[in-house]
Amino acid sequence: MKKLHEIRVKSDIFCSNINQKIEESILYVEPKILDLTKSRLFNQQKDSFGNDMPEYSSKWKAIKGLTYWNLYQTGQLFNQMFLSISRFVYTISSRSSHLRSLKSFWDYDFENRFFAISEKDSPKAKQLSLKGFAAKYKSQVLK
Repeated sequence: MKKLHEIRVKSDIFCSNINQKIEESILYVEPKILDLTKSRLFNQQKDSFGNDMPEYSSKWKAIKGLTYWNLYQTGQLFNQMFLSISRFVYTISSRSSHLRSLKSFWDYDFENRFFAISEKDSPKAKQLSLKGFAAKYKSQVLK
């Protein structure tokens, strides 16, 4: 009976700060959520709405010697992606120095269309977040 009481107390403490725990849970699975976006961009070459990504400007393509767009040519754009959370607004972006240049090349709602979780990937992102929440609950309440 004592063990059950301890679990309840820990659970109450955990739930008393539920908003922070949800945000921590999502950040816990950040790499996997970012992989959904990276995979969509690299493998499907689609924005978050399922549209083909725009090409680099002709000037940029000439500098890079590209005949097609390939955002992995910028490397650090993807390697420096991160997820941030503020009051249940989740934002994916990059710390890359190329980000500003890429935004200027495209007359495009860059942040929302480029980095956002696609509707197709949304169920997977939710599933990953729930697994993160369950892992956090288990580690803080059931251990």
